[in-house]
Amino acid sequence: MSKEYLPSFVKRLGRITESQKNNLKSFSSYQVNSLSDCSDFIGNSEAILDIGFGDGDFTIFLADQFENHKIIASEVYKSGIGSLIGKLKSNSIDSVKIFDGDMRDLILTSDKPIFDKVFVMFPDPWQKARHHKRRLINPFFFEVLKPHLKKDAEIFISTDWDNYAESINETLEQNARFSLNKNSKYNNDFLTKFQKRAITENRKISNFFFKKTI
Repeated sequence: MSKEYLPSFVKRLGRITESQKNNLKSFSSYQVNSLSDCSDFIGNSEAILDIGFGDGDFTIFLADQFENHKIIASEVYKSGIGSLIGKLKSNSIDSVKIFDGDMRDLILTSDKPIFDKVFVMFPDPWQKARHHKRRLINPFFFEVLKPHLKKDAEIFISTDWDNYAESINETLEQNARFSLNKNSKYNNDFLTKFQKRAITENRKISNFFFKKTI
């Protein structure tokens, strides 16, 4: 299949600790490769899609807050995957599965509506104007995502880059399939390391909470 989108990330080797390497040996126990895998795992439970989970702390928060939900968490960096697996083990959490690639590659394998909530915490802002086309959140993102959302599914996006927030807002205003709610119930529940950094560096955090309407 030829891709209709550019990667929203650049894979870098980065530093992987011995602990993360050891955790990655168990990756196959947590891995999903298609939405069919996800459906089998989710069963009749409500489901959360956590896109770009970083070090996994927010995913653990979600698993704690939504104990009866199943979570599909995506991340491309091995260090982050290793960290999350370690946290899942230490917290005895079995409600999370991991996809180690571009989330769009996963959901384009089916059109079955299986997700009740979607979280995108601080996607790569691709700051330079010539790179904005690589940003994850754009009209194509919502078109790809919509078929996989159940009725009244909730989506939460957070960014600390003003021009990215403006772009997200414009995209949402032009999309009648989603209803924007200015008062997000997830604003202050949990602070990721990116939120903490933004606060320390006096950058405004913009949160978007909205629902699928059509």
